[in-house]
Amino acid sequence: MDHEKFARIYKKEVGIPFSCILRPNLINAEKIKFLKHAGCVAITLAIESANESIRSVILNRNLSSAVLSNAISILKSEGIRIHTQNIIANPGETFKMAMETFNFNVQHMVDFAECFLLTPYPGTDIYEYCVENNYFDGNVETLQKSYWLGSYIRFDSKREKRRLINFQKFFSFGVQHPKTLPIIKLLIELPPNNLFVLFNRLYDSWRLSRFLKATFSIRSYLVTVRNNLKYILSYFLTKNGDWSRSFKQ
Repeated sequence: MDHEKFARIYKKEVGIPFSCILRPNLINAEKIKFLKHAGCVAITLAIESANESIRSVILNRNLSSAVLSNAISILKSEGIRIHTQNIIANPGETFKMAMETFNFNVQHMVDFAECFLLTPYPGTDIYEYCVENNYFDGNVETLQKSYWLGSYIRFDSKREKRRLINFQKFFSFGVQHPKTLPIIKLLIELPPNNLFVLFNRLYDSWRLSRFLKATFSIRSYLVTVRNNLKYILSYFLTKNGDWSRSFKQ
């Protein structure tokens, strides 16, 4: 892609601020300058995990921590807002490992650190890895429709699994408000529950709108609120029964 040509044409013929998704190792200062000139205000980066072993061996990302940090530094130098995507409850992961990912986002002061639970969808390499290494039984009928609910990965410790499921619900909030971490560590000892899910969906939806600095007409705002409420309530009306049972596996 000719980023200089794109910036020139987009700015002239479209001129609408935009966000985009980039792989960290493909970010360089020149490219970001052109994207900013075109009107890019925010970029999404997939961090996945800050733990080298999880990121390289389990998730096969083949990106070093130095590459991730350098990408964020370049974006910050150009005043581009940063949205990271993170995954916890990976096969063999501990809460201590998940905290590495949390601390990485805090230290780099990202604008929105979205977090998901590892879900072994069929047809993916991680599905094959989980089945072959006895982290998942391969029964896709048990999977919920969302990677924001429970975890279907086997863990040696039920407590560790419970903590990871709950930690995901407070991850983005905690990154923005790291002083609340002691309280979060107390909350994650409780059984997974719908209130945690509700908090996560409400906070992340609001945080995403602030990250994008989206503005709405009154009508658009009401429509967005209605759709978000339907979206959130759908988690509590699943046909597969109580999602929280997944933490017991």
